[in-house]
Parts: sequence; structure tokens; C-alpha cells
Amino acid sequence: MRKFFFTLSILFIGLSNVFSQKNPNMVYSTEKTPLTITLPVERNIYGGTIINVTYKGSQISKTIKGAFEYACKLVEENIPTTFPLNINMEFTSFTDANCLAQVETYSVSSDVAPQYRETDKVYAKRCSQTYSFPHFTDQNEEISFFRDTPDATIKFSKRAKFDYNLDQNKINPNKYDFITVATQALLKAIGFNIKAYASGNLLKVATPENQFTAKLIGSYAMSSEEDNYKYATSGKANIYSEDGKRTWYLNSDTPYKQGISLNYFVDSDDKETAIMQYGISKGTSIRYIGKAIQDFFSFCGWDRPIATGMSGTNVKGTTTSNVQQFQQPQKVNSTNESYISPTSYYNNSNSYDIGSKQEWGDAGKYVLLKDGSWQPFKNLTDLTNNSLYARTIDGYLRLKNISVSYGPGGNYKNHHITYELYDYIPQKPNAEFNNVEYPADTNTRVSNEEDNFVEAEIGIKDLEGTTQILVEQTDSDYPVPYSYMVDNISEGKFTAFMNKLYPSTFKLTYINKNGKTEGEPFTIDLRAKVEPQIKINISKDRIIYNVKHNDSQKKLYYQITNITNGNIISKGFLPDNKGIIPTKGIREGLHIVTVFCGKSKISELKWNNIKQQ
Repeated sequence: MRKFFFTLSILFIGLSNVFSQKNPNMVYSTEKTPLTITLPVERNIYGGTIINVTYKGSQISKTIKGAFEYACKLVEENIPTTFPLNINMEFTSFTDANCLAQVETYSVSSDVAPQYRETDKVYAKRCSQTYSFPHFTDQNEEISFFRDTPDATIKFSKRAKFDYNLDQNKINPNKYDFITVATQALLKAIGFNIKAYASGNLLKVATPENQFTAKLIGSYAMSSEEDNYKYATSGKANIYSEDGKRTWYLNSDTPYKQGISLNYFVDSDDKETAIMQYGISKGTSIRYIGKAIQDFFSFCGWDRPIATGMSGTNVKGTTTSNVQQFQQPQKVNSTNESYISPTSYYNNSNSYDIGSKQEWGDAGKYVLLKDGSWQPFKNLTDLTNNSLYARTIDGYLRLKNISVSYGPGGNYKNHHITYELYDYIPQKPNAEFNNVEYPADTNTRVSNEEDNFVEAEIGIKDLEGTTQILVEQTDSDYPVPYSYMVDNISEGKFTAFMNKLYPSTFKLTYINKNGKTEGEPFTIDLRAKVEPQIKINISKDRIIYNVKHNDSQKKLYYQITNITNGNIISKGFLPDNKGIIPTKGIREGLHIVTVFCGKSKISELKWNNIKQQ
């Protein structure tokens, strides 16, 4: 252990290329009895980590983004402070129906690193906070490491039915709670995954290994591949707290199961390990990240070394039971609030100010910004730049207070860091159009599909700290604004009734006990967004079609496919909104006629083409 700390003190001199680790880790579904573990009102907040998300793909709505970022905030609260983490997020198709998410982490090689080995990029960022900054060959390499390259990529299943509700009491029992799945995936991305594979009775450590693997069975464990396999199937594999008072057992039954053994805690009723037990069932909702995860960080060397010399840094976390009450700022928040330019925290447009994201620093008070920087301030009433500030899942601002004490004669100094929470006004509203549906026959303004009125679904995010949302809607065909409250903001969406022939403008106001924050008005114009609808009737040797709601005259085309062999029999454009698709000459058998609007499939009908006698 002594050698370990010494080596880390000179870690990451001459960092080179970032690269992806092989054998990605999975989050799996299961048929276990659904479990609900609520979020404790009183929680420890361990530091000031920020998770930055880059979304890949154009079909990720504000509702989905809001749920994923909620999970990020949940995980942030439980991470010892590291430099901002970069996560790519996307949806994809998996061949394994039981796979809910896939996690791929990235590593960084170093000329001088513990035992001359590569290490996971997330752990490298933590070591950069606790021991020393990396020394890069040039500025571009520094920017690439800290800002421009991902630390992990998380891919979610396109086929899984997810519920994106923030309120776990309203999760659909027939769907997977997205926040639970995302939380487990994020913990894997941060390092709770084993990089090893079995070959016969040997368990081989992959190259590069990550910190968890190194400590459990890898370069720090100094064990043979045969011993690793025995340990991984012994039923006794475990991690333990730094003080040795708590032991948490890992899945280590026989036989060894790739991607499962050592990658999860054993199944039990213990809520402290529940979030990282194998398998998530429909209806299961877990918002609590237990003590076992804190001990995981200690086990992997995330703790600061104990200061034994004449100087050091002492860090004290905070709890949600110790929150400073809101104080009315000197400037009232509005849509035209002032904004501190990011250039205040960067040397220039091509540099990255790593110092502003450091945990320790000059004495003073600081507020955490969304980019992971710490902005100094004097009084709580000076905090008026709402759009800049990072939030906890309760909507609190994250503060820290740094004080410095000096030794005799001023020969050395100690930094004392205390984290704090501050209650605040709501975040700035963030909303956009999700999709549109034709409502069924009801007693509302809408009677049937012949009407011009539709239900527009609007996604909303950045809801942490908001208790109510006021919507002001102005329809261009009747320009008198009317207002209403969103019924259930935890869904991350609401439905607005609109005339599809006229644009509507919306302005949202987020509200809590401390005040309100108005958003910028935005307009939804459905004239180009409403997908056409088509009715198809098959009669003898022809297909009769009737297109409705194609007001913008979008081009539609059809395709007839033989189900038996998958061959396309016929295809072409539909020139009019009413017409006939000929089927004469098509052989007997099962066929499908599909109608597309651009890349979107708007109708599909299967029929058995029987030869007429």
C-alpha cells in the first residue's frame, strides 16, 4: 500500500491516447419480484462532481434527457469529488432481449502509472484531484483528456419498454424504471465492472484493466489466473470498507458467469447493495444508492490519503438535513437574467481552465457551475445567475467553503473544505415538442379524427427543485392567451390541445416556495409535423387506400412484401390521397403492404392473397 500511494503521487506524467476498453458490461432484466426502495429525505452529499452528457441520435426527447440527468444527479451526490465526467448516451438494438443497457468505458495509458499499467479514465480524473495534475505534452492533449473525449458510453435498448417518470410511486408495473436502469449503468461506467474473462479454469485479466479489477484480482492482488478463478467461484469474493468494519459479498457462485460473476453484489434483501444486484425487473424502482457503493470507492482507492506530514487537505461533506435557507437575491430573476460568459473560466477559446474545477483552492466561498467550475462569491444574495448553477436532485445549489490554517511560523498550511447546500428558486424552464396523437372520441374539444384538434406532447426537463409548472398558451387562430397548470410534472411531459392547422406559442413558468422562473416563449407548428393517416381495404385484386391529414402534401410510397421469403413484390409512390394499388399478378400467399411517409412507417397490413376461382 505504501508503494501504491508513492506511485500515485507522480501519476499521469506523459498521458497518451485515450482508448476504449473491450468486453463492455451489461445491465440485465430479470423476472424477480418488483422492488421499491425510496430516496431518503436525509442523505449525505459527498462532493462536487458533475456528469456532462452528450446525446447521440436525434430521437432522444426532453422527457428522456430529464430522466437520465436525474439519474446523473443521483449518482453525483455519491461520488467523491473528481473532475467533470463525460458520458455519451444513446439508444441501440441488442440481440440479447434481456439486455437493458450496455456500458463501454475508456482507458488512458501512462508512461508513469501504478505498476506501469493503463487505468480507467474516470479513476485517472479522480487521481488528478487527489494527488497531482497530469502533465500533458501540449494544450490540445489536456483539452482532449478533460473535456473533449468520453469517459464512458452508455447505450440503452430500443426494444425495452421504459417508464421515464421521476416519481417512483407512479412507475408502470409493466415497464422498466429508466432511472433505476440508468443509475446502475452509470455506476458501472464509473468503475463497478470487472475486466476479466474465463478460459477453462483460469480467470484472465483483460488489458487494460480498470481500478476495481486491479484491486480485486489484477495487478494489485498479485494472484495467479488459477487462484482468480477459484476466488471468483468461491462464494466468498467481497469488497470491504476502509476501516474493515463492513464486508460486502460479490456474486461468486460456481460456475463462473461472464459479465455477472464479480460484477454484482449477491442477491439479498439488503437495501445497501440493492442498486448493484443482478437483474432489474419490470416495476422495480430504486432511488437509494447504499453504503456499499461508498465502500466500493474506498476499496478502489478513491479516498484522499491521510495527511501524515505538515500539510494536507481536510474535506467535510454535508447532508440534506443541513440546508441554508433561500435569501432573496439583490437582482430578481427573469428571462433576461445576466449570464457570466464561459470565457471568464477559460484562458481562451482553445484552453480549458482545469484550476477552476479543482477541489481545493484559495480561501473563500464557491458555488458549483454546470460545467464543473467553482465560481467564487461573497454573499448568498449575490447568487443571481440561475442558468449557470448545478443542482442536486432536490434542486439545491452546491456550495463549498475553503479555509486555510497555517502551521507555526507559517511554514506550512492546511486546506479545510466544507461542502454546503443552498435552497434556491426553480431552474429555467426547458421544454420542446415530443410528438402528436389523434385523441379518441371523448367529451373534450376533440370528437374524432376528422377534427383538426390534436394532442401535442411537450417534453420538459430540469425539474429538480420545481413543485409546479404554469403554462401560458396562445393559439394563432385565437390570439388570446390562456393558462393552466401541468397536472403531473414528474412525468417529464404534458399534453397541450392544439389546432393542427395553426401554430401555438407556449411560455412555461417553474414555481417553488422560493419563487418562480419564467422561460422563453417557444412555438409549435404542427402543419409540417403531423403524420398523415391512411385507411387500407383489400378487395379481390386491388388495395383501396384513403389518406387523411396530409395537409402539407407529403409524399407517400408503398411496398408489398412476401412474408415467406422476404422479397419485395411491388413498390411505388401514392400519387393521390385516394386511389388503388393493383395486386393483379401477385402470387398466392401471405403478404404485407406497408405505407411510408419519408422514413416513417405509417401503416402496415397483412393479408393472405388467395387465388380467386
